[in-house]
Amino acid sequence: MTCTCTNGTISCVIEECKGLLCVEPVRPPGDCCYICPYVVTVRKVKPTIQSNVTTNGHTTLVLAVDVIFRYTRSTTGVIGESLWQLSAWIAPVNPTHSHTIGYTEQVLNVDQASQSYIEGDQFIFRDVVYPFVAPTFNCDEAKVCVELKRGRNAVTTSPFRFSSYQQSSTPLIGCISLCTGRK
Repeated sequence: MTCTCTNGTISCVIEECKGLLCVEPVRPPGDCCYICPYVVTVRKVKPTIQSNVTTNGHTTLVLAVDVIFRYTRSTTGVIGESLWQLSAWIAPVNPTHSHTIGYTEQVLNVDQASQSYIEGDQFIFRDVVYPFVAPTFNCDEAKVCVELKRGRNAVTTSPFRFSSYQQSSTPLIGCISLCTGRK
């Protein structure tokens, strides 16, 4: 409540908090009212290769990455800036090699990293460009992998809770053979 006195008249403004329908409301520091946080849980990250072009040992993959979210009572969408980080690398198929090749921490451009998610809508990062220097192996000996994370500097109007679905060992990582989409 905020009150002011003008010419002997006291005027007060009473602020009321809105009713909330979320499971775990939070109260930001300095605010009187609770708000619903953005809550998203990733079930699966599934890359596909839109194009695969190699010139003089340099390869450029253009990926589409489908993100499948888990829906619960607390699931919401999320709107903001720098929401997502998508890393990419080449992984040998042979299990005796555990090293990665061409690791890039962020392959999303500014617009892709700020792509809003609306609960229930399909969510795909399209035209994700991933350039790397191709080592000497056949395409069936390696796969491209991506990992989705919450953006390091995510800016939202409400707190943003990002997690992975617990029943999968690597829900935030998806891989696909380099032979897919070969030109």
